[in-house]
Amino acid sequence: MHKNLEVIDSTNSLLYGEIPSSISKLSNLRFLRISNNKLNGSIPSSIGQLSNLEELDISENLFTGIVSELHFVKLSKLNSIDLSKNLLSGRIPSCLSNLEELSSLNLADNSLEGEIPSSLGDLPLRLILDLSENKLVGGIPKELTKLVDLQYLNLSRNSLNGSIPKNR
Repeated sequence: MHKNLEVIDSTNSLLYGEIPSSISKLSNLRFLRISNNKLNGSIPSSIGQLSNLEELDISENLFTGIVSELHFVKLSKLNSIDLSKNLLSGRIPSCLSNLEELSSLNLADNSLEGEIPSSLGDLPLRLILDLSENKLVGGIPKELTKLVDLQYLNLSRNSLNGSIPKNR
């Protein structure tokens, strides 16, 4: 692929296989939309090198493995992440709070576990925070009440407990 490419949109196609780690060579890529395909394997950590990426939508595929800090190393311009409806596991990385432009985060319908990181309350989320249909446990962090501009919050179908935090 051409290194000046800014948009890849292959949503609702019949793609299968893995994302090649060479995707990191697309240094001008701003939008990666490859949802609703049959892509599998783990998400290559080389995605974290796409420093111009603004939108990452790889939802509704068959990706497995964990989401780690390496996936977000240089993604300072990222404003939308949709990894929903995959087979991802592990914990939600607390480093997501370093993504200062992030307004939408959808990790729904995976097998993510552990507690909701309180650091998510430090994000500038304005649109969506969807962590539904995972294996999350513990309470709802009171830090989420700092998301005063958030339009949609879904934490359903987890094993959360405790009280609902009071608004600030």
